[in-house]
Amino acid sequence: ILNRHGVSVLRFWNNEVLGNLGGVLLSVQAVARSLAAETPSPSLPLGGGGGEIGGLPFETLRLSLAERVKTC
Repeated sequence: ILNRHGVSVLRFWNNEVLGNLGGVLLSVQAVARSLAAETPSPSLPLGGGGGEIGGLPFETLRLSLAERVKTC
């Protein structure tokens, strides 16, 4: 379900995080860079946009996102 909504999940054993934090962070960094390279940058709205994204006020977007999370 998370993957279908564009969410990537990385899992690490507790002892790996506690004993090899640097290695875990390097793994997270590598995955983040890989995902960033695959994801196109969003285009900015023409004329700025100010407090809106794609013509919608931030509050509307926040409520829409909250509704989507409830349906997951």
